[in-house]
Amino acid sequence: SSSSSSSSSSSSSGGCGSGGDTITVENIEKLLLPYFLHFEGFFVFIWIDKEKVAEVVEFMEKHDCSYVENLVWVKMTTSMELYKGPSPLFSRAKATCYIFRKTGKDHIELRHQRTSDTVMDFVPPARYIDRHWKPSYIYTAIETLLPPPPPTTTTT
Repeated sequence: SSSSSSSSSSSSSGGCGSGGDTITVENIEKLLLPYFLHFEGFFVFIWIDKEKVAEVVEFMEKHDCSYVENLVWVKMTTSMELYKGPSPLFSRAKATCYIFRKTGKDHIELRHQRTSDTVMDFVPPARYIDRHWKPSYIYTAIETLLPPPPPTTTTT
């Protein structure tokens, strides 16, 4: 699987669902094009701001990637109120990780979800964390969704 959470833009309205730089299709293409050209049958996990969803979904579909699921982080303050992050229209109180599947001759299935697709967790003070920090629950949910690795064979 592959994920992206870093890019640059002149917008400071938040990005990658984290309040950091805004992700662009150009950044996604630079990161993922080698995979699109040389591999098939994999997943892409990507944090997308709400105003970029349609553009990114269209781009992913153009490269034979289909939307599978999403995971949502509802951001809370340390006083357990909704976080009010900067955004062009409404305050940004959530981040969404979209999951896409690159089709190929070997079809990979996600396992049935055994966890919630939403987590409510606080946004740690910026001075303590990397701006791309995500709650550990998100990684647990992703690991739960992924199929087990194929068995390894040993030769004697």
